[in-house]
Amino acid sequence: MECKDGSIIYPLPDDTVLSEKEGKWRINLPETYKEFVKKYNGGAPTKNRFKCSNYMYMIDRFLCILNITGERDDEYYDIGVVRTQLDERIVFDENLVGTELLPIAVLFAGDRLSQQC
Repeated sequence: MECKDGSIIYPLPDDTVLSEKEGKWRINLPETYKEFVKKYNGGAPTKNRFKCSNYMYMIDRFLCILNITGERDDEYYDIGVVRTQLDERIVFDENLVGTELLPIAVLFAGDRLSQQC
């Protein structure tokens, strides 16, 4: 995969940060995803279109994993920040109660792409 120049969000997470996040989120990230985020943290892919259920989607950027300080504008793209926003929405949708979602990308027009855990 290739990302647009300057789109990767630094610092890249290391195994310690990933382990801390897994504990906080109470999930085990797939090894392939850990390797992906350690290389492309928050990057915007150059090939950004994919088809699912006969619909075309466009990825604006992948979400990143950061230690949140409140001092950076790009913290908006942190998985934990986005996950908190999604959790607040799920509480009010009785069809989704009990569903664990891990957001992994921002799609065109602000939608989120999530993986069910």
